[in-house]
Amino acid sequence: MSSAPSPVDSQGHPPPSVTPSSISAHTHSSPSEDISTNGSHSQPNIIETRKTTRPSLSIQSNADRLLQVFVDEKFKLTHLYQKNLGVLEAQFNDYKAKSQAEIASMGQKEALQLQKIDTLEKELKEQKEELVMIKAAMGRAKLAYVDGEVKSAV
Repeated sequence: MSSAPSPVDSQGHPPPSVTPSSISAHTHSSPSEDISTNGSHSQPNIIETRKTTRPSLSIQSNADRLLQVFVDEKFKLTHLYQKNLGVLEAQFNDYKAKSQAEIASMGQKEALQLQKIDTLEKELKEQKEELVMIKAAMGRAKLAYVDGEVKSAV
């Protein structure tokens, strides 16, 4: 007597009535393939069994490596951030010092300009007073300044 082949559907999957022990002969070797293909069938016993088993050593070691990559990248990014932050702070302090020096220089220039304005205003006032005195003296002497010439006012 020859044994009859196990029943499978058109995609090569065992029917839902097959027990979990007989499924292992017909399933893929990868646990992710088992879970993804079993999602289309209602076989809660297989999924429940897989949830309670420990992950394989290779999965755990790969997860550890992946975690280490994340930790290393986080360290590198933190270091890069702190380095760039230090550079930016140094540039800012440089700019701030230059700006303050420029502001101080502008303040000195402003003070000099104000002093010069005061001096020129005093000179202008003195010139106006002198002009008034000259006009008064010319009026007493019966002279007038007309068209750029001094003429007798008589």
